[in-house]
Amino acid sequence: ELKALDLLENIAELDGFGYTIIPPEKVGPPAHHEAVKDAVLRIAAERKGRSVEELSDRFADIEDIMRFVLWEDRIFEKVVMTPAALGLIQWLVGTDCILSLCDAWVKGKGCSGTPIHADWAQNDMPTMPPEAFGANFNYILTDYTKDDGALSFVPGSHRWRRWPSHEEIAYWQDRAEVVEAPAGSMIIWGDHLWHGSYPKTTDGLRLTVLGMYNRPHMQTQEGFRETATTEALARNPI
Repeated sequence: ELKALDLLENIAELDGFGYTIIPPEKVGPPAHHEAVKDAVLRIAAERKGRSVEELSDRFADIEDIMRFVLWEDRIFEKVVMTPAALGLIQWLVGTDCILSLCDAWVKGKGCSGTPIHADWAQNDMPTMPPEAFGANFNYILTDYTKDDGALSFVPGSHRWRRWPSHEEIAYWQDRAEVVEAPAGSMIIWGDHLWHGSYPKTTDGLRLTVLGMYNRPHMQTQEGFRETATTEALARNPI
């Protein structure tokens, strides 16, 4: 199935570097990208009590992860079921993985970068096993460059199987590899990989939909099991 989706090179990148970028044409058509972007802007405007046109001013020096957006627009159901992304996520955390979160992230001009960290959540296991327990996607809805506050990674750090020290966080903050990719791309990585982001110095908003999937023994971060309706299950693949 992964070969049929033309993802073998992405698997090699996940193994070697710890992350990979799915190009927009493998994620969906341009109309799909625009529909997701419009949904994120609408939700941000509703939650902040502003018009879409006022959002750039509202998010000056501010970033906000807007939680639990899955049921606010049906387009997000398509996002979390994106075949290419789900294929790579299942390669990382198993075909029985479960959705843990689905959020929208809005980052405005002037925001500082995110410190280097790993998403490993098993605090009783500071030494990580070889396999990931969680896998992320970032569906980027605006072009990513360093000046736009893009994600950054420490390639190969997923093999070190531990959290970064305070000294390592400081060392890698300005040295981590920046992700530069066009809007519509999806970035995939596992919970062992060290990552952060750079400050946003350009005008406008950085828009992202992020999701995380976990192995089924883990508690989800958001209550999808309690809120999924029969209708939502019926209109999606098993």
